[in-house]
Amino acid sequence: MVSQSSITSGHTKSASIPMGLTQQLEADAVLNTGQTVRGDH
Repeated sequence: MVSQSSITSGHTKSASIPMGLTQQLEADAVLNTGQTVRGDH
């Protein structure tokens, strides 16, 4: 049930947010993870 609720909320957010913004957020997340991983190593 937790998975269903999280998927539904994510679906609603992605639907309300323009695709351009979603792509930017994903790109930022990838950059942030890459920086943190490099910093840790």
